Amino acid sequence: MYFLLSTLYIPQSNMTKFKNNSNAILSVAIISLGLAISFIIVDNAASAQAEPEFPIAELGNCQNQAECTSFCDKEGNITACVNYAERNGMMSAEEAAEARRFARIGSGPGGCKSKSECATYCDSVDNINSCLQFAEQNNLIDENELAEARKVAEALKSGAKMPGGCKNKAQCETYCESADRMSECLDFAERAGLIPEDELDEARKVAKALASGKKQPGGCTNKKSCDAYCSTPDHIEECIQFAIDADLIPPEEIEEVKKILPLMKAGKMPGGCMRKEECDAYCSDESHMDECVNFAMEAGFMKPEEVEMYKKTGGKGPGGCKSKESCEAFCDDPANEETCFNFAKEKGLIPEEDLQKMQEGKAQMQQAQAKR
Repeated sequence: MYFLLSTLYIPQSNMTKFKNNSNAILSVAIISLGLAISFIIVDNAASAQAEPEFPIAELGNCQNQAECTSFCDKEGNITACVNYAERNGMMSAEEAAEARRFARIGSGPGGCKSKSECATYCDSVDNINSCLQFAEQNNLIDENELAEARKVAEALKSGAKMPGGCKNKAQCETYCESADRMSECLDFAERAGLIPEDELDEARKVAKALASGKKQPGGCTNKKSCDAYCSTPDHIEECIQFAIDADLIPPEEIEEVKKILPLMKAGKMPGGCMRKEECDAYCSDESHMDECVNFAMEAGFMKPEEVEMYKKTGGKGPGGCKSKESCEAFCDDPANEETCFNFAKEKGLIPEEDLQKMQEGKAQMQQAQAKR
């Protein structure tokens, strides 16, 4: 049953894979935020208060936010600004510790000494290696981001070119927003090993659909906006149609999806779920079994007699099997014959008359074997 429900969610999870991964590819390469985080935190120490009382003695008697920001943008004042921010609840202890660590380091990659200088230096892919080295040496970027960034650096080292020759996040995002350039951006992602093969195939399908003139539902441009648009029943038909047009739903599953469509539009999904993970979580709770099974029957996935059997068995067969194939395989094994018979007997799956005949036949076989 969960498989049947999951066919609906291909549009939401995959229609924006290209957008997500292209942004990830490029934002990972441009790591200025990761490197300049301490400067950003310090900058916020002076500006985060809703209505700070000026002048602030601890920050050089700065008279306004601009003066305080200027004061905290200087390397020698980081400790004072961090102490002030932590004491006034503007920074967590973890953030303060990270900022102090940067203060001890001194200058950043390329000798940058302020947030703006570091952002400018590391906003160019030409400086990716020195910025990565600095980030790794000083633990300013987590392992996952570091691994992704290194993939980009290796791709560039091996001769790959950033899409359209873009040099920073803004340029690359602007370049790759165009549908007719998505293939080029995906080629870079593939060469850098940033997208798994199965996701890459789906992303190329989306790129092909967009290049042919198809529009993403509601004009959404990224995962967040597409998820938000497609999470409402009124838009689900449009979202499913895009998934069909983009060849994201296998032909053999399209009819199943169309069966569920009216129920989604009517707001009749189990527990109001609209995404696979939501429906899986809701229907895995045995207390919701009746609702989920009744939904499957209304959608035409189960016949009334199958629903009745499902309710009797709790959705599990002998040996814990959960599908027709797995149950047949289990019960075809002579070693499981008695287990399967007892299961059917306990769950009332065998008519009383047939059960009596089977028991009589079993008794006769045992008697015959005893006489041998």
